[in-house]
Amino acid sequence: MLNQLGTNSTIAFLQTMHNDALGMGWIPAPILPRKLWPKMTKKDKRAITEAEHLRLVDAVEDEWRLYYQLLWLIGASQTDEGTR
Repeated sequence: MLNQLGTNSTIAFLQTMHNDALGMGWIPAPILPRKLWPKMTKKDKRAITEAEHLRLVDAVEDEWRLYYQLLWLIGASQTDEGTR
């Protein structure tokens, strides 16, 4: 039942808020003991393929195209791109 509470980011956010509230004394004791928090499951990560990169580069404006090409050439990770 606890594993259906949300995604990994939701669980991590709630744990952080809980630990901060506990550390600042806003709550006197843990609401949920550490061992009862849902386990976070890691998913396999992969890089984009060259074909996916080329499709992306063809679909964006010139400024973004140059930026994505730079990221591809230096081997930047997908999380280095930031958000649009």
